[in-house]
Amino acid sequence: MKNTWFLTGVMLFARVVCGAEVPSASAEKDAAGGKCLIGIVSDTHVGAHSSGFQFALVKSAYRLFKRIGVDAVINLGDIANDFREEYYVRYREISRSVFPEGVDEIFVYHGHDMFMRDPKRGRVNLDKDKAFSDVARLLGDRHGQYAKRVFAGTPFLSYPLGVDIARIEREIIAAEKEFPSRPVFVLHHVPCSHTSAGSEHEGDRKLREMLNRHPRAVVLSGHVHGTIAHEGKIWQGEFTAVGFGDFKARMLPKGRFCAAVMELSRVKAVIRRYDVESGEELRPEDPWTLEFPYDPQRPKYSPAVRVNTTPAPVFPSGAEVSAECDVRAGGLTVTFPAVTNPEWAESYAVGIARKSGGASVPFAVQQAGAGEYSLSSENRTKKFKVFFDPAYFKADEEITVSVTPNGFWGNRGNTLSVPCQVRGERVGKWRRAFTADDEAKALVLKGKFLLQEGVITSDRNRRYRVVLEVESSAAEKEGVGFSIWGQGGGSLIRKHLDAGPYPRRRYVFVFNGTPRTCRWLSGAGPLGKVKILEYAIDITEKGE
Repeated sequence: MKNTWFLTGVMLFARVVCGAEVPSASAEKDAAGGKCLIGIVSDTHVGAHSSGFQFALVKSAYRLFKRIGVDAVINLGDIANDFREEYYVRYREISRSVFPEGVDEIFVYHGHDMFMRDPKRGRVNLDKDKAFSDVARLLGDRHGQYAKRVFAGTPFLSYPLGVDIARIEREIIAAEKEFPSRPVFVLHHVPCSHTSAGSEHEGDRKLREMLNRHPRAVVLSGHVHGTIAHEGKIWQGEFTAVGFGDFKARMLPKGRFCAAVMELSRVKAVIRRYDVESGEELRPEDPWTLEFPYDPQRPKYSPAVRVNTTPAPVFPSGAEVSAECDVRAGGLTVTFPAVTNPEWAESYAVGIARKSGGASVPFAVQQAGAGEYSLSSENRTKKFKVFFDPAYFKADEEITVSVTPNGFWGNRGNTLSVPCQVRGERVGKWRRAFTADDEAKALVLKGKFLLQEGVITSDRNRRYRVVLEVESSAAEKEGVGFSIWGQGGGSLIRKHLDAGPYPRRRYVFVFNGTPRTCRWLSGAGPLGKVKILEYAIDITEKGE
């Protein structure tokens, strides 16, 4: 029997039904709308830890896919944590042990698959094309870097690191002509900027600008670690984007690693999310459902729509927050209960305000409980305890502490608040580590990163009080967020500050740099808003 192959424009597609090349006699079923089940993982990072647990997660995911009966598997990139032949060989062995009969696989090739770690030289970049060719050979990937497949009458286009955006658009246009009523799935490791959750920091702006012209595009991406339990991982606007989680590290102790299975038909794609270790489906009553053809005037998964169609997280009736602040005994301790619907709470904003000129002025906010939505119900926190460093407070002042649960799209639940009297006075020495005393140092930037490497350096026994002057519109619904990151793979040092949609105000951000170096201060907020770092104070405790 002959395989059906066809060439359109610049693209060569393999016509498949449910992941296998089909003879021409089967093309009628494909045209009539045969369904396919496709398993999806991303950022598997096999080899990242000596325990090898990423390999175990891959095996669990493949076993899940086998049980469900998938016809194909997509890995959206960063397959291994770095290029080592044995990692890819072991991955292939896992795949073949679970699917001895074989399964159609598509791999997206990206940065971690093209560098090696040398004990003396650190990270060493390899020749990209050679490295990716070697990876494909070791995995037994017959599709290579630029896979082009057709599942259930729908084209899938896969692209590696460094692809020319113009090439992607040419091939999308060709696919749109060949499949005039179908979506076009684009597999690209890095998400489009300001689409799915996390892409505001790590997204590709040029890809986003191009895809704005192609409403039928459905982009599947990875790169932004976390979990697809986050409801913001699916987005619709000018087109559709879905971000997937990672197997590298748990968001929280007992956090879940997830994979997805997409059921694709001629009329819709249904995406179901699973805990790969337990096999439990997340929100089985409400899978993500993409209906075709997509109408960008009616975006079901637009944040602007979902903020009104999903419940806000709420505290139970009669809930209370307690606060105690003694700067000689560790600072402020805030205790509060979980909301009644934790699956809809992205985090909790714990804020402090002080009186100034007769008004209550917020001056510090940190996020708590981030990632609780990803836990199973038995592992979720029932009562939270949050701490603020003594350096936030003035002697014997009266403050107001508030806690507000945040939804995924800026929707907020009911606020709990309580007054608190600050006791005692912190003793010690203060030294300005950085001052924006001229325009060049102001670090004003309309983008991601404000604080550049080397501005603040922390050692084991130092804390820093970073003062930010935030300029944003009071009418703007979105706030401005900041995170301080340290060296060591970009691990988060301590805190996240949510400045909120306030007009120009100063905020205090205290972190303990034990024992890292503060490399940058990142800001997330509406594009075009201005964030200013004013100064940073090195707090050295008495007796050091």
